[in-house]
Amino acid sequence: PEGTKPPSVATGGRASGTARGLSKMPYVRDTRRSIGLAGFRLTSSHIANATKFPDRIGLGDYLFFDEHGMQGCRPMEWAGGLRPYYLPLRALTNRDVSNLLVAGKTMAQTNAANAGTRLHPVEWASGTAAGIMAARMLRAGELPNAADLVGSCLGSDLCHLQQEIQKVAPIDW
Repeated sequence: PEGTKPPSVATGGRASGTARGLSKMPYVRDTRRSIGLAGFRLTSSHIANATKFPDRIGLGDYLFFDEHGMQGCRPMEWAGGLRPYYLPLRALTNRDVSNLLVAGKTMAQTNAANAGTRLHPVEWASGTAAGIMAARMLRAGELPNAADLVGSCLGSDLCHLQQEIQKVAPIDW
């Protein structure tokens, strides 16, 4: 702004709608997360060990767990380093609402797991799977129930939902 020493670049008030160019709303980096069917939550241990879930619906990978410490909270702990991992269908469910699907930052996961899944490619993978699952639940013509679909995907072979997802996105490395 004019008159500052040294000169600097800043957002003007007109662009932000405030006198100083600051945001009107705070940026909240974290969100509430679901608790999946039967209490399932994806953990950093699942990710660090690259657990190959029978109900896998997507893939994730990043260089490291991207932690952003929270004031007044103890630092996160991980069960190993981050490596390519699998996303389970159960992470897209909610234990209390049978036809609610979640994806991205709201997946059933711990805070530490979220430090490895909060990136756009993983959010897109979970969102793609949730969209395909929602369409499949609606085609069933009955009251949608995520538990039925999850149950059908816990066998040793790929279930119909996984086969559908695999047509548009990889689910295996």
